[in-house]
Formats: sequence, structure tokens, C-alpha cells
Amino acid sequence: MTIKEFAALAGVSPSTVSKIMNGKDKGIRAETREHVLRLAKEYHYKALPYSGSPEARTFVLGLIAGGKDHHDCTIDGFVNRASKLGYMVLCTDSQCDPETEKKNIIRMLEMKVDALIWDPLPSSDVGALTSMIEKHKVPYLFLSSEDNRKASLPHIDLDQIAYAATDELLRRGHTRIACLLDEDRFSAAIMRGYRQCLYDHEIIAYNEMIFYDETAMLDHLGENPFTALVVAREATAQRVCHDMKELHYNIPKDLSVVTVSSACRETNERPVVSSLGIPYFAYGEHLANCLVHRIEKRPYIQEFSCTPEQSSDVTLGPPIYAKRKRILSVGSVNIDNYLNFNELPHSGTMTASSSLSVYPGGKCLNQAIGASLLGHPVSVIGRVGDDADSARIYNTAKEYAIDHQGLMRTEREKTGQAYIFVGGNGESMISLLPGANRVLTPGDMTRNRRLFSPGGFCLLQTEIPMPALIEAAKLAKENEMRTVLKPSACDTLPDELLDHMDMLVPNQSELELLCTEGRNIEEKAEHYLRKGVATVIVTRGASGCYVRTQEVSTYIPAIELTAVDVTGAGDAFICCLVSYLIYGYDVVRAARIATYAAGISTTRQGTVPALVDRATLEAYITNVEAGLIE
Repeated sequence: MTIKEFAALAGVSPSTVSKIMNGKDKGIRAETREHVLRLAKEYHYKALPYSGSPEARTFVLGLIAGGKDHHDCTIDGFVNRASKLGYMVLCTDSQCDPETEKKNIIRMLEMKVDALIWDPLPSSDVGALTSMIEKHKVPYLFLSSEDNRKASLPHIDLDQIAYAATDELLRRGHTRIACLLDEDRFSAAIMRGYRQCLYDHEIIAYNEMIFYDETAMLDHLGENPFTALVVAREATAQRVCHDMKELHYNIPKDLSVVTVSSACRETNERPVVSSLGIPYFAYGEHLANCLVHRIEKRPYIQEFSCTPEQSSDVTLGPPIYAKRKRILSVGSVNIDNYLNFNELPHSGTMTASSSLSVYPGGKCLNQAIGASLLGHPVSVIGRVGDDADSARIYNTAKEYAIDHQGLMRTEREKTGQAYIFVGGNGESMISLLPGANRVLTPGDMTRNRRLFSPGGFCLLQTEIPMPALIEAAKLAKENEMRTVLKPSACDTLPDELLDHMDMLVPNQSELELLCTEGRNIEEKAEHYLRKGVATVIVTRGASGCYVRTQEVSTYIPAIELTAVDVTGAGDAFICCLVSYLIYGYDVVRAARIATYAAGISTTRQGTVPALVDRATLEAYITNVEAGLIE
């Protein structure tokens, strides 16, 4: 077909056809240009180029592969879309040889391809090759998404896919999520997305939860620090699942696993591991669109947006603790400094201490550790400083498998300090330096809303600011948690707090200070029942405890043991009480068991070291009071 015949067919002048076909169409309307190019592709028309014109259209795209298998789907998508747009694709392979790669590019340029897409080899001089292509004024893109990203060209947002994979695990209730990577550029994007997702959900991405070695990851799993795993490569994820089954782990019960993969899997192939597909085929189509639109001087969208599709739930499930009721402890976190005296100091005297012991503590951490030892999944919300003591607190929480995502480090604050004076008879007195505890806010509670787990218990203490305490109580009730309050270091409890309280557990001295109404324990407990508190339990030291509900009013005696330090008895009582309520015991039996835990704790120095585990507690009770433990 001559240029005159084609011009007549298109309804334009031969000059217009020549300008458009040779890329000299400045000033020609876009509608006319698109009309002429569409007919040229439809009738396979090629015009003779202007003399020396480098922009004459051939409707041929050059593609140079580099030998990477994961680009196969990208190439398929590119060729498919280019064909639909009326372009042929001339393909060749560099065969992992830089010299062959350079020769292929030169041949493509000599053949006057309209555009070029290629996969640079790791050892090639990409800068020199792109300069050569640009000198010929040929549009180009890379097959590799990572190469395009570095050159600010259209690319797959692998960060976004890794973000979606991590978010899927968070949606299923996981908060302790690890990441297994390879030492390659692909993994860098996976880590960015993983970290960003955790950051956006205000979860700390600990370095010790990021692995580059499968064996190290499996060894760490034995310490039970995480319940879910994001894996950079599907082959690695499949191997992990196989090795874990060999070690008698159950997937996804013991560990949920998700990876990213090519979205080109055969539809009849049963997935071995849950994955979010990287849409390489759609990406290849997008690259073809971008190049053709650049050739034809049409506007195009450079960003490639996609929603990754999840393959299956085969290795995805809730965390192992999800079916168990969780305990959330909210309150003060301190370093406990124990000073021992033959006689406690009093005004006007000087008394020398016989020893000094230092332990992580505070009612929040004490009760959390106690509940963990008794077999429950536990989370904490509290604040520590930015000092060396904060590291000791974090290490202790990890040692007892406590979810400490709600334990926040505070700049320019010291971790709270408790100075505990213990006399020779086991009695104690405490002085507090609140430090970071005093800056806990209602916002800290709402930011950690995910830790308020329906059906569980929320343990609250009054050694933190009242607004934060009230907000925690509200969130607990909104999430159908039972609330338990230990009042200490305060002389009043506002009705706004009591309105959200299910159980109040003061000691006898605290009750006397808080409640001026009533002549005795029974009447004072009755006062709080009228306020709406369902259960009041008053701990009475060596005399045991008093339990009061609408149906029950009873005293429970303490067990007879020689006390060394009574400081942590209250915390031991509360965490044990709640633990056995969760195990299905009624409040009186649970309180009776809790008196044993409190009594045993007084026989040891310190609070955390004195807390008792479930096996030890139940063995002791079975020997002393058969039938109490079911």
C-alpha cells in the first residue's frame, strides 16, 4: 500500500501520514494521530522514514531476557498486551553473558525497534547501556520490578504485598510476627513492607524476630516468641512447613505461615503454603501499555496498582492462644529495690540494712508474670523510661512469654522505682518513685485497643494516672472483659471508675482508707456492692480473706506458713484468683486457692521470685487439702 493509498484510507494528507509515522507529528491533533496509528496497525502499513529519522515506527518492540525464571510471567503478560495493541515483540536472551547482552541491545537498535525492554544482568554496566539506548531516542523499561523502582520507572510495589501479608496475620489476631528473608534485593522490599505494617499498627518490629537463616528461626521458635511468620520466598516457605512437620509442629495451629509468590500458578495445583500472589502477568501487561503509550505520545499511568490475591488458608489460622481467655494487666512497672532490716526504720532513728536485692516489678508486671506462670496468655500495658532499667524489664517480660507490645518506652523519663523495706518478721513498707508510670495516658490505652481481648480479664491498679485507668476500664468493658481492680496508693475511687468494675480486691488497710462508710469489713464491702461492683474480696494478710457478692458473704482462713516477705502476697493472690476463675472455679474456691498462692509467696524474698507456677501450687494443695483442686 502506497502512502497516497493509505492517506486516502485514513482521510488525511500523505504529509500528515508521513509526519505521524516518523514521529514528526508536533502540532497534529492527538485524535488524528491515534486514528492514523490505529489504521496503520490494522493494515500493517509501514511508511518509508525520513532520511536519518531515528523515530520511524516499525510497530516492533524488542525484549531481551536475562535468564531469570521469575520473569516468565512478566514476559507472557508483556507479549499478550503488546499483541492486542498491534505490536510485534522480538525476543532474545542474554544467556547470563554481559557481552551477549550488549550485542542483543545493539542488534535491536539497528533493527529500529520502537521500544526496548530488558533484564539487566548483575554484572552488566547498566549506565553505559541505557546511555546508548537513550542516544537512539528509544523508550525503554526493565523487566525487573526492582530495577524499574531504582530508576523511578513503573514497578511492582513489593512493599505493599508484604504489608498485605503481614496485615492478614494481624487481622487473624497475631501480634508476635516474625519474618524470614533471603540475602537478596527481593527480600529488602519484603522487610520494608513487614516493618511498615507493624509500625502502622504500633507494634514493635524487633530485630531478633527477623531471620536470614531457617535453622536459627526454628531454634528461636522453640522459645515460643512468635506465633506467625512472613516468608520472602515461596520455596523457602514450603521448606519451612515441611521441616516443621518433621519436628512435629502443627501448621497452622502452632505457627501460621504466609509468603509472597508468582500469581502464575496453575489453577489445578493445590497450594502447599498460603501466599499473596505477585501479579507478574498483569505487571507485564502494564509495562506494554506504558511503552506503547510513550511511543504513541499518549498519556499513561506510570504507577502499577494491584490487589494481591490470597491463595488459600492452608497455613493460616488464629494464634494458638486465641481460643484461651487472655489476661491483660494495666498499671505500674517498676524496678523493685529490696532493703532488709532486723527492725523496720521509724521516725527519729537510723537503721542499717543487712542486704539489697533488685528485681523487675510493679503491680502490672508482677500480676502478669504470676498469671503466665499459672498457664495463661498475658499482655501488659505500661510505661518504662529510656534508661538501662527498661531493657531489664523487657527482657523479663520476654523470659516469661508475656506479650509486651503495650509496654512503651518513654523518652527523657526514668523507669519507675519502688523501695521496699522488709523487716525481720516479713512485714514491709514501700516508697514509690513513679518515673514513667506517671505519664501513662488515655491515648496509650486506645493505641493498644487490640490488646483488650473479648472474654478475658483486665487487671487494673491505681498506681497510674486516673484518666488512663478509667479509659482502660471503659475499653475493657466495651470488649466484654471482666475488670479487676487492686486499689493502692490512693484514698478515693471515683464513681466513673467503679461504674466499669466487676471486682474490687483491696487489703484491709486500703479498704479502711477508701471507705468511710460502714463500721466493719462486711458493711464497707456492702457499700461497693451498692455502687455496682459485683464482687468485693478483702485480703487480710495472715487472717486470710473475706469474699462478698450478692449471694455470698464468707471468710476464708489463710494457710499457716512462716513469712519471710509479705510484699508480693497481694499480687500473688489476684493473679491466682483470676487464673482459677478462668479455669472454671467459683469465686469462693478460686479465692481459697489464691490464699495458698499468697501464702507460698510470703516464704520467699522478693515478689517475682516468690510467684508460684501452676504445677507447684496444685501439687502443694493436693497434699494439704485434697479435693480443692479438681
